[in-house]
Amino acid sequence: MSFEIHYVFASSGEDVVSTNELRFRTQAELTHSLVDVGFSVEHVFGDWARRPVEVGSPELILIATRMKCPVSTFVTAAITALTLPW
Repeated sequence: MSFEIHYVFASSGEDVVSTNELRFRTQAELTHSLVDVGFSVEHVFGDWARRPVEVGSPELILIATRMKCPVSTFVTAAITALTLPW
């Protein structure tokens, strides 16, 4: 999905265009990408209230921990897609 955002400056009338592209990925694709760079997926949620993923879930949120770091410096990451592709 591609879209443009136009920023028009009142003082000059200048129109600055920001072109953006979104790519919706599946849970499997996101998990694979995280594992490939050394993360372990700990939880997957269908919204920010931590409900399970199901058809019609508004979000896809993965909680992952970087496994290659020492125990004292674990990094946690949350990845979300705007909507699920169903």
